[in-house]
Amino acid sequence: SVQLTANPPAGWAFSGWSGDATGYANPWSVLMDGNRSVTATFYCAPATVSVPSQVSKAASSTFDIAATVTEPVNDFETLAS
Repeated sequence: SVQLTANPPAGWAFSGWSGDATGYANPWSVLMDGNRSVTATFYCAPATVSVPSQVSKAASSTFDIAATVTEPVNDFETLAS
């Protein structure tokens, strides 16, 4: 058996395994009794916005929110190093 661990880059979250490993457990153990193909799937994690306690949370409050999105690294050698 080998143990697979999905490590998402910052801002991304692990959503599950597919192929010869299915489910959501992380890490996941795969019996290597033959050729195996496993894919770890990630999704862009939603941003969390907090309103400071000193700000009124009235229904008429308006907030401007800016976001910066960074694309994940798709290079296996970079991720493995």
